[in-house]
Amino acid sequence: MEDLVQEIEKLQQELITLAEEKNNILSDPEIYRYSCIIDNMIVQFMKFGDHKAKN
Repeated sequence: MEDLVQEIEKLQQELITLAEEKNNILSDPEIYRYSCIIDNMIVQFMKFGDHKAKN
């Protein structure tokens, strides 16, 4: 689980760096792709947390 947190943090930093390089971040497909990847990883993190709480 710690690896997942570290990967999310790494991707968030990459997204920040990428966003700083782009002019129109709201319509950039690469920004959107990173954002979706991070969102999906957070969902997996939350599911893992729910699973551990139930056990």
